[in-house]
Amino acid sequence: MTDSPFIKAKAARLCQALASSVFWIERFSKLGMPLPKDLNEILKSPTISKSDLVQNQGAFPPLGTIPNGPVSRWHQSSGTLGNPLGWGDSTGDWERLLSIWNTLYDIAGIQKSDKLLFPFSFGPFLGFWSAFEAATRLGFFCIAAGGLSTQARIRMIERHGITVMLATPSYALHMAEVGAGQGISLQQTPVNTLILAGEPGANRPSLRNRIENAWGARVLDHYGMTETGPVSMECRYNPGIIHVATDSYICQVIDSNTDQEVDEGELVLTPLDRLTMPLIRYRTGDLVKKHNEICPCGRYLLSFSGGIRGRLDDMLIIRGNNIHPEAIENWLWSQAGVAEFRVEVIHTSGMTQIKLVVEADKESDPAWLQDKIHSGFQERFLFKADVKIAEIPLERYEMKARRFKRLNNP
Repeated sequence: MTDSPFIKAKAARLCQALASSVFWIERFSKLGMPLPKDLNEILKSPTISKSDLVQNQGAFPPLGTIPNGPVSRWHQSSGTLGNPLGWGDSTGDWERLLSIWNTLYDIAGIQKSDKLLFPFSFGPFLGFWSAFEAATRLGFFCIAAGGLSTQARIRMIERHGITVMLATPSYALHMAEVGAGQGISLQQTPVNTLILAGEPGANRPSLRNRIENAWGARVLDHYGMTETGPVSMECRYNPGIIHVATDSYICQVIDSNTDQEVDEGELVLTPLDRLTMPLIRYRTGDLVKKHNEICPCGRYLLSFSGGIRGRLDDMLIIRGNNIHPEAIENWLWSQAGVAEFRVEVIHTSGMTQIKLVVEADKESDPAWLQDKIHSGFQERFLFKADVKIAEIPLERYEMKARRFKRLNNP
C-alpha cells in the first residue's frame, strides 16, 4: 500500500508541512540530517516518542513549536500515563480527519438505517468528538447523551430505537449492571453493535464476552490517539481482527530495541492527513501483531490480530516474572463472581507486590470469592497476590478506566 502513487503524493505533501515547522526543522538540524523529502526518506527517519512532544510543549506552551499555521480545533489526551498532550488541527485537517471515520464506519458495517448513541459528556478528548461529528455529516441519526444519568441513557436507547452505541468497555459493562438493577435486560434493546474504545478491554476475550452476553450485541474494538487521529476498526466479519485506514496512515511494526520491522512489536504511525501539526514515525508504545491472512470481508488493508496487545511501558516484573497488566485484567474478568476490581502495584525497596481489591457480585459469597481469587491467581501467575474484598462498591468509569494503581512504599 505504501508504494502507491496516492500514498506517495500524500507523503510529499506531508514533507512540505514538515519543512515549515520550527520543531521539525530544529530536530533534524540537531540530528545532522536533512528533512525528509519523500516517502522513502520518511520511512528511514528517526522515530519520535510522546516524551519528546510533551517536553516541547512544556517549554513552549500550549502546543509547542510544531504548528506551522493557525489551529481551529484543539484536543488533549487524558494524561493517564503522565502529562497530557495537546494537539491541534486546522479546518482542513479536521475535515480530512472526519473523512477517516467514513472508512471506519464502513468497516464496522454501520448502515444508514442505524441510530447512534454517544453516552458521555464531551470533553477535550479527540476520539468520540470526531466519531460524533463524522456520523452527523454522514447523515446518521445521532444522540449526544452527555449530562444524563445512566438510567436516562438506557431509557433513551429504548425510546429512540438505538442500534449502535459508542463508549468505553468499562461504561458498556456499567450500563449493563445498572440496567439489571432496574430489571431491564439490555439484550432486549435494539442495540446490535457496540463500538468500544478509549481503553483496553474490547479485545480481551473475557471482558468482551461479558459485554456481548450482557447486551446481546456485537462488540467492535476501535483504536486511535489524540496525536494521530482515528486509526483502525475491528472487522465486523472477522472477530479479533482490526483493519487500519491505510489511506491515511503509514504503519510500521518495529522491534523497539533495533528499529527493524517485524510482524509483532511496537506500532509506529505516520499520519498523512494532519498537516498543521505534522508527525512522522511516532512511537505509540502499543504492541501489535500483523495479521497476514486474507480477510473474509474482502478488504486488503493492513490488519492486526487481537487489536492492541499491551503497552511497552506497562510491563511488570514481579519475582522474576514478566507480566503485562492485560494478562491480569483478562484473568480477573474471566472469574465468575467478580463485579469490578482494582489492582494495586506496590513498589517497595527491592520488591514489587500485587494487591487485588475485588468487588463481589450480588450472587457470590465474599469469603468464597476471596479464597477462589487467591488460590486461582497463584496457580495462574506462579506468585501470590494479597486479595481483599471491597467493603463498598468500587468506582465505575464513564471514560478511561484506571484499575491499575502504582504505589511506592519506602
